[in-house]
Amino acid sequence: MKGKIDSGGYLYIWRGQKMKAQECPFTVQGAASGATCGDWCPLFGEPFHSGSSKITELPMQCAKDDGWGFTEFTDQREKE
Repeated sequence: MKGKIDSGGYLYIWRGQKMKAQECPFTVQGAASGATCGDWCPLFGEPFHSGSSKITELPMQCAKDDGWGFTEFTDQREKE
């Protein structure tokens, strides 16, 4: 699976033929509210590689399995 965090901190996942912003299904109004998933959320972790794995893990406490695993991942946020 392909994914990225853009320069604004928004999470995108490859769906169909393009990257799509992910909406939060846990907001008060649900996904229809347009609330997007991003690094401002306290449940959003930092991407990392575990061991010699080529998978980038993105821990998210809101996810059913506690996160996502990406075979291709880009973090476009500025590093401080």
